[in-house]
Amino acid sequence: MTPLRLLPNRDKQLLPQRLRWGALPRTLALALAIVLSACAQRGVETPALASIDASKWSGQQNGFKDRIQSALTSQAPSPASELQASNWWGLLGNPQLSALVLKAQEHNPSLSLAKTRIDKAQALAGLSKSSTQAQLDAGLDVSRQLYSQTGIFPPPIAGNMINSGNLQAAVNWNPDLMGTRAAQLRAAIGEVKAQEAQTHYAQLQLATQVTLTFINLASWVDQLDCAQEQLALQRESVALLSERVQRGLDNRIELTLAQSDLKDRESFINYIEDQVRIAQHQLALLSAQDPMELEHLNPHLQSLKTPQWSTPIGLNLLAQRADLRAAQWRVQASLGQLESAKLDFYPNVNLGLFAGYNSINLNQLLQGRSIQYGLAPSVRLPIFDGGRLRAQLLVKESERDSAIAQYNETLLEAVKECANALSEIQSLVPQLQQTTESLGLSRQAQALASERAEHGLSNLQPLLAAKRASLTKAQALLTLEAKQLSAHVTLINALGGGYNDPTAIALQSK
Repeated sequence: MTPLRLLPNRDKQLLPQRLRWGALPRTLALALAIVLSACAQRGVETPALASIDASKWSGQQNGFKDRIQSALTSQAPSPASELQASNWWGLLGNPQLSALVLKAQEHNPSLSLAKTRIDKAQALAGLSKSSTQAQLDAGLDVSRQLYSQTGIFPPPIAGNMINSGNLQAAVNWNPDLMGTRAAQLRAAIGEVKAQEAQTHYAQLQLATQVTLTFINLASWVDQLDCAQEQLALQRESVALLSERVQRGLDNRIELTLAQSDLKDRESFINYIEDQVRIAQHQLALLSAQDPMELEHLNPHLQSLKTPQWSTPIGLNLLAQRADLRAAQWRVQASLGQLESAKLDFYPNVNLGLFAGYNSINLNQLLQGRSIQYGLAPSVRLPIFDGGRLRAQLLVKESERDSAIAQYNETLLEAVKECANALSEIQSLVPQLQQTTESLGLSRQAQALASERAEHGLSNLQPLLAAKRASLTKAQALLTLEAKQLSAHVTLINALGGGYNDPTAIALQSK
């Protein structure tokens, strides 16, 4: 592209004569004819995989909404709050839980890794965008060379040490007439959006895991309290039986069985204490703390409220899930890459302009007669490529179908998670009611046994048995309450945790 003034005698130049401007229209016409007739053949286009449209499922638009609404309002003693992605865990009303979730999201390494993926995707998008802009380059090349006496250069260059230089600025611009760069940019932006949505999904999963672990810890702490009360009752029962055996009122069979039951309860308490420590360690690790840092944490289920929230409800709420948004954006990215692969079959036009100084003698580099400039347009035509472009197109079509299949799978998994959470919440309602009634009857029996013991109508054994039964019912109720809290958290997670992507676009496959 850079002409050199090689010979001192311009009349004896061996270089071709410059193209006359009168020949330019004929040259452009010939180039256009080649462009229109000499492109590689793309072949038959493969149809896209069909995506699932859940909005058309029969009975879902109303039935699904009613089921969620019923689950949210079945036990709503207070007005519902709005579900927000930034603090949905605050609906449980526990400051310790909120602090742990925020700490986990601030220091968890998996979220840091997800954020680095966003940075990488944004950098790639910037790289794609820069390819659509004009590029300006400037450079200075200097050389000192001994030219051969038998080479192509005659004297006075031949046989001498010559200092030469080239100072030049060049502008290159790809006008993207076919839209290839624009398609690549759309694909890069789609990948950025997908990574952003995936990071929100990772945050939701981390917050959900911390919340469920916290509920599990509170359940074990309450179970430990009940187990310690039962252990105290069993020790009292063993003491009474031992006294009766010594007086000859009872045989040792019942005493031995009571002592065996005492050992079992002591062993069970050790097991519960171990589960409490495991939950504490897990919470510490989730929040990037020392495993022993939270061994003082002993929450109770009473400190947690059943989440009550209001939001637009239905399958449209499922569509707000961050993982579904990520899948949609990946489909969009794959469509952009596919469009770029299709446009690779068409010509690529590049416009170049250069200007600067060039001289075989460095002392004359900046003189006026050393000025050079030129226009360097270029056209690249894919004619015979050995099937490379066709194979590349097939790869992008396969990636498009893979992205659509991943979206379909994510959608079905989301619906399954939501349906399972709803079923669990609805099944727990009668269980909680029946267990609460059973506990009430057991406490009535305990009160009657206490009254009989106070009046001397029976010994303390029936009263101790009634107390143990009440504690057993209380343990069962604690288990159901923990399950109810976990099911509501799981439902929030299944419905996206309040995440909303205002820039998300509907899935469109061509």
